Amino acid sequence: MTSKIPASGTVYTPDELASAMVRAIGDAKDAAWLDPCVGEGAFVRAMASINVPKARIVAVDLDPSPARSDRLARVVRGADFVSWSQGTPARFDRIVVNPPYVALSRLDRGLLHTALRVRDHRGQALRLKGNYWHAFLLCAVRLLAPGGSVCVVLPAAWDYADYAETLRKHLPSRFGRFDVYRCGEPLFGAVQDGCIVLVGRDLGAKRSVSRRFEHATTSDLITTLATSGRRGKASADVISLGREEPAERQVRRFDEAFDLKIGAVTGDAHYFLLTEQERSAHGLPIEALRPCLTRARHLTRAEAADASWRRLRDAGERVWLFHPPDRLVDHPSVAKFIALPPSRGGCHRQRFKVTQREPWYRAVLPARVEGFMSGMSRVGPWICLRESQKLTATNTLYTIRFRLAQTRDQRAAWAMSLFAPEVRAQLLAKGRRYADGLLKYEPGDLRDLLLPVPQKTRGALKHYRAMVAAFLTHDRARVDELTAEWFGVQAAEHAAVPLFLYAG
Repeated sequence: MTSKIPASGTVYTPDELASAMVRAIGDAKDAAWLDPCVGEGAFVRAMASINVPKARIVAVDLDPSPARSDRLARVVRGADFVSWSQGTPARFDRIVVNPPYVALSRLDRGLLHTALRVRDHRGQALRLKGNYWHAFLLCAVRLLAPGGSVCVVLPAAWDYADYAETLRKHLPSRFGRFDVYRCGEPLFGAVQDGCIVLVGRDLGAKRSVSRRFEHATTSDLITTLATSGRRGKASADVISLGREEPAERQVRRFDEAFDLKIGAVTGDAHYFLLTEQERSAHGLPIEALRPCLTRARHLTRAEAADASWRRLRDAGERVWLFHPPDRLVDHPSVAKFIALPPSRGGCHRQRFKVTQREPWYRAVLPARVEGFMSGMSRVGPWICLRESQKLTATNTLYTIRFRLAQTRDQRAAWAMSLFAPEVRAQLLAKGRRYADGLLKYEPGDLRDLLLPVPQKTRGALKHYRAMVAAFLTHDRARVDELTAEWFGVQAAEHAAVPLFLYAG
């Protein structure tokens, strides 16, 4: 590969994978084939093995050096595919590609200038913080003829990278059938993350079906791909090997599993949030307040129970929320507290959030709270399950409602999905970094996380308690052990994934 692309951004396709990808989309009479990044020719060799003649294969590569397999195709060498694609009138029925995996910011200036001129389906330019494979895939699909098929191998970032979000949402709708194959085992020696293979068939079809397959090993992935283009009995083999979705989905988006909202917005935290000493000093009856959590440090265990809240209360934390019901508004102490002027600790009623509600002294509480989460902490996002039925939270925390779980074990199993190595890897690519090194996760950063569907729930709560206890004490060895037990992976497989996403 030419020095215009860093060597680390080029990974050569194993012959077994190349053969499986070519067979996945299959040949058709007079079908025109394209390999946009031919390299040493693994894909053109695979095409030749299914008797695709040289006259129907076009291959392009930036590297001007010839390869032995060039005799099998009409090869254009020394050409930037992104630029070449914008000038060629040719259209292709089959495209198979392993594009370069390199940050746009690391490209040669000429390649970068061309890549940044590529537009997505909305007409928006690519962002500098994106990756070169994104430009390759956009350009390749534009060369696909109606009814055509494409097969591409991509890094795991396809599932979670912000720069590819619009493509990830739009591309499946372009095809009659769009399959995503994920392998947790690395496909390339130089790339330690799992990889993704996308197969889009029948471009421009009126109806679209999207499916996802999960594989633990490369051999399972290759077997599934190689048989996926066949009809009849082979389709059943695909399902059994690949765990087809949506009939039997193995991953879910965060927002499919959880309803995430911010806690109650007070508008004047100094007035509405009280310590036990302050509540007592004002003579406020307990019934006029709600127990609440207000800080990440208040999430101290896997479950937020009455006992853990009382410990916070007794430690002088501000864990009372003034929230009087109608029947107590005329209580002498409550009425006096409501009437306090700001100069004596009363509410600043002119503040926007306060003026927008009626009555002003009763913040709107989140409904159906089943868990709590902090978007910013020293150990990363995790879910504290609510056990105390009266407990709520203010807007410094997020509240969680489970969409796909009803029992305590089911909730714990879904909460544990945030500890899966592939989820921690996704979290590394998200978040807003602050000057002190902390990362803050906004709701939008979390909602498109892809979570593994729990394969079991029995005993999950007990396991989750142990997991969170080890996690909060930074006991990495114990967390690795518990992760391996629950997810069925070896600690070595995820030891490189930073478990504690923040310093401290």
